[in-house]
Amino acid sequence: MSNEANLSGFQKDRYFSRAWAMLTQEKGWWKPVALCALASLVPIVGPLAVFGYCLEWARRAAWGSTEAPSRHVKVGQLIKSGWRGAVVFVGWNIVAAFVGGILGNLPWVGELLSFAWGVFMIFVGMLVMVAAVRATVYQNFKAGYRAPTLWQMGSHDPWGLLRVWLISLVAGVIVVVVALFLFVPAAIGSIGFFMDLGDYVSGGYGYYMTEAEEARLALEVVGYLFQQFGPAILITAVLALVSGVFVNLLSYCGVALWLRQFNVPAWGRDEDPLPEPVVPEAPAADVPVPPVAGMPTPLACPSCGAEVPSASRFCPNCGAPMRKDGGDGCAADAASGQENESDAAPDLRDDENSDDGIIEVTPVAAAPVEELPNEGDQEPSADENDPLA
Repeated sequence: MSNEANLSGFQKDRYFSRAWAMLTQEKGWWKPVALCALASLVPIVGPLAVFGYCLEWARRAAWGSTEAPSRHVKVGQLIKSGWRGAVVFVGWNIVAAFVGGILGNLPWVGELLSFAWGVFMIFVGMLVMVAAVRATVYQNFKAGYRAPTLWQMGSHDPWGLLRVWLISLVAGVIVVVVALFLFVPAAIGSIGFFMDLGDYVSGGYGYYMTEAEEARLALEVVGYLFQQFGPAILITAVLALVSGVFVNLLSYCGVALWLRQFNVPAWGRDEDPLPEPVVPEAPAADVPVPPVAGMPTPLACPSCGAEVPSASRFCPNCGAPMRKDGGDGCAADAASGQENESDAAPDLRDDENSDDGIIEVTPVAAAPVEELPNEGDQEPSADENDPLA
């Protein structure tokens, strides 16, 4: 998948592609994922640290950062962030389970309401993820329990949360499909063993077995299952562990990209209302920028190469005059100088006295310089006989 994506700002879609681009933008991006998978094997503190790692990256992404997950982290800070997110996560899930239990026990409509609540729990689960990221932004678990604020954000763009949820759904389906490909050959290969075992037990031999023989047969069955399904179980467990970390990183990054529409840098206190949502940005590659009418197009001075606005008559760097028609050339070049010579200044040559030693002068157009008169000085009056006046 290409990493050429606009990672800044907010867009109403492309959560998976942008999160993927942010995660894989550096070489060796898989190393933190593998390290987090190994850390998950440590009891209690390991999963908390991994959870905090996902939340801390989501916090920076919600603020507008486009960087990959940091490789220089403090384990204590990660555990603290993971514990804060776990408090929010567990608290809201207890509330959701309590509400679901009440609805399921209602007479007549209990089953229908229980099914509807189960579907609604998809949306609630995404709101819990938003609550965990919000608590991480404020560094306070109480920010994750602001139900009115969470509902305001979720009801503003529920379909965006659904797109983020699809990230974990697709990844889960992929893991299940891979696991099936691993277990199906092992299950087919063990059909003969279980058929022989069934014949042995049902043929009367099991009736005469002693306790020692039954224990030996049970150990043989366990050993065979471990030998037949052990590799598939091990590969599936490793795949589930790594994919779990990978999907959590992408999912929480998607939640952070979704949160950008609420202008996270402009958030005030925890109890303050949300600022106005920002307008989603269209992908830069899909929307060409049209020329704005009336905006001057910068030109290049042919003398010094400096950038000159089209409305300027002279180069601000070297003072060379520019063409009046807005071209790139200089008014003194050979082509345009002859055509505009009469417009720039009249010819001072006297044809009748040209042989009497009068100097022929052909002035060249120059940048007009306006001088402010000093105090007390009187501005000279123009001579009526001066052709340049």
